[in-house]
Amino acid sequence: MTDKEYYEDVFDDEDEVYALTPWGCLESTLLEYGIDVSHVSGRVGVHIVEDFMDSMIRSGYVSKSADEGGL
Repeated sequence: MTDKEYYEDVFDDEDEVYALTPWGCLESTLLEYGIDVSHVSGRVGVHIVEDFMDSMIRSGYVSKSADEGGL
């Protein structure tokens, strides 16, 4: 089975919508590259997340939802 066939089989319901937190997206990405994020907190963390999500939106990986201005 190809990757495309797998995803079409597993994710065949186009009505499903997944909502991820911005920090969850960034943390998953950084952990995938082996970067420890346990020390990131506070104002610096907020700026890193904002920059990351802006990049994800510009790249087309995520989009802002219409309700409540969220991502």
